[in-house]
Amino acid sequence: PSGAAQSSSATQRPSHPMYYATPDGRTWAAVFTARFFVQLSGALLLTFAQPYLAAILSDATAVTQTLLYMVTFAAALSLPMALGAARLAAWRINPLSLLQVAAIALGLAMALLAIAPPAWVIVLCYAIFMAALVSYLAIDTAVVAQWLATSPKVATHLGLMNLANTMPGIVIPALLLSIGGAAERGLSGAFALTAVGGGLAFGLLAFGKLRIRPATL
Repeated sequence: PSGAAQSSSATQRPSHPMYYATPDGRTWAAVFTARFFVQLSGALLLTFAQPYLAAILSDATAVTQTLLYMVTFAAALSLPMALGAARLAAWRINPLSLLQVAAIALGLAMALLAIAPPAWVIVLCYAIFMAALVSYLAIDTAVVAQWLATSPKVATHLGLMNLANTMPGIVIPALLLSIGGAAERGLSGAFALTAVGGGLAFGLLAFGKLRIRPATL
């Protein structure tokens, strides 16, 4: 009986996280490009949230209160979402599917912000956006770190990842200057463009014929 029990337990699915091997070049390129589009949205909203509110809300007190609500609700929602998403990605849930959900969520949030909605909608969109952003980056970073561990081109791939993280901070100010600056019109246009970026990130991850495979442990 003990031998049968041991045999039965040995055939059960092992209760350990899934690890992923280094993918092909197409998948690397798509994941880094999608990360760039996602980071564009983050660089815009995190840097220009206050000017955006000042442009659409006439009262300085309303701007301060709305910012406080935005930060509070975003913090309350983002931490559990990021931890939960990263855990799902580690336990046999396809991380590309989770990244797609996060990309489309932040894209929709930016699209709503582009139309200058009421203050309560701004607070809601900001909370959803931040939860989607931190979840996306948590999952993406965890998977890419696993890929780097077995990559024959670690320096190149790490450099590309750093570019995807830092270039948005250079691109966003240039984008704003080209479409009207930090006034309401310029910011609304930039939000609309980064919403398109979220859609492009989703498209790359959903329809780019990407392949990820478990690592051999």
